[in-house]
Amino acid sequence: MCPIHTIPAELMCEVLQLAIDTSGDSKFDSEGLRGLRAALVLSQVCAQWRRLALTTPQLWTLQDFPIEIVKPKESVDARKISMDATKACLDRSGSLPISVQLGDLSQDAAAPFLKELIRHSHQWRTLSLSTESISALIEIPPGGLNRLESVDLSLPRESTPDPLHSQLTTFLGAPRLRSVSLTSQHLPFLPMPWPQLTHLTLNGYYPPQPCLDALVLCPQLVVAEVEMTGWLQGLPPASDIGTVTLPCLEKLRLDVDINTEGEHITPLLRRLNLPALKTLILHLDDDAKDFRWSAEDFTQFQLRSHIERIELISCSPASADLQSLLLHAVDLKHLELLDCPNCINDSLFLGLLYDASDSVHVAPKLETLVVGSTDSNFDEDTLECMILSRWWTDDQLHTMPGPPAVARWKRLALGMEDQDYSSDFIDSMKRLRERGLNLQGYFPERVESDEGDEEGSDGEGSDEEGSDEKGSDEEGSDDEGSVSLSS
Repeated sequence: MCPIHTIPAELMCEVLQLAIDTSGDSKFDSEGLRGLRAALVLSQVCAQWRRLALTTPQLWTLQDFPIEIVKPKESVDARKISMDATKACLDRSGSLPISVQLGDLSQDAAAPFLKELIRHSHQWRTLSLSTESISALIEIPPGGLNRLESVDLSLPRESTPDPLHSQLTTFLGAPRLRSVSLTSQHLPFLPMPWPQLTHLTLNGYYPPQPCLDALVLCPQLVVAEVEMTGWLQGLPPASDIGTVTLPCLEKLRLDVDINTEGEHITPLLRRLNLPALKTLILHLDDDAKDFRWSAEDFTQFQLRSHIERIELISCSPASADLQSLLLHAVDLKHLELLDCPNCINDSLFLGLLYDASDSVHVAPKLETLVVGSTDSNFDEDTLECMILSRWWTDDQLHTMPGPPAVARWKRLALGMEDQDYSSDFIDSMKRLRERGLNLQGYFPERVESDEGDEEGSDGEGSDEEGSDEKGSDEEGSDDEGSVSLSS
């Protein structure tokens, strides 16, 4: 008898599972899903392996369902192959949890797949649908979504409200559902178990009032990501609910599309009390012409929270408004200013300059600063002084009579590639990094054009130094003679 036949069935099942690529990659190549192909090959080696393969559900649940051997929309025959593979794997998956992902199909093409998947709805752990066939979910029996944890539903932008959607109470019977992502032109378009949700994503740039109404329904939210339009500053809310408290919300991301001159970004924050908030991300539409920011609204919002991380993307509050933000950022540890050219100036760096003799210290816990812009206006000496004022080596800290009143830099990322830095500034930044500062950025090596200048004419030494530094970091610029300070 071949030694492999003496291996116990339980151990052989584990061997079969290890033989399949379990890296978690659910992508398919031109020959089909790797995991499915491997399972089929193993099941055809011999009768014993076939029995083991067919009775090992783990071999058939390595990918999302339905299975796309080729894109199902390409032909009727291709859809039939995918349909047969999906049905076979579902039947062999036992009762293990599965992930369902169905999109980019017309209603007619999606219907047979959805019908087969609904037969196994008791196995769904995650569901992602991008189709007009959502109404078919009404066929799910009561208690058929006991394992469902995450839902991502998307309707085409041209869709109109469907009266049947308001009658679809299927998700109300999903006791484990915690994460919901909705993409539609209309909110809400499906009943959801809002009070039990911990993660909510609203895609579609809804008016702010429906977004606020949806947040009010979710007292257990931990993470909220919302795409919305701006709020008219003088427009009162549709319902006078005062300040809404979400006691568990730790992360809030707002992507705001400003359409008219009278719209603002901050009125929604005025209505939110988020005592547990740690991360705030504000992303303004790139094409907005009139950015309006109420420092008073934002300050009051800060005072009701304990924000440790703020990211401003394509936002350009006035220097005074940004200074107000920093002045009240007593818990802030991480600040990112991306594509905010009006914010990256001398006022920002002077505001962050630490002086032990000052009675008030701005952002005393700030450890990470990330700035990125292609059009900034500042003096590099001011930037250098600010950096030096908040960073010390271990030896320097040990010699101080007491700890400084502000945190030491942990990471600085200066993504301002268009800056024409001087040689002195470049050398200073390199020395700081050599002394231990985690400094990332793009600082091109300057070569003097004067032929009589020995340093400038000897480009070989400069290039060698630059190439060594660049060679140790593949993320550096492709430009010759540049030095990347990425860690």
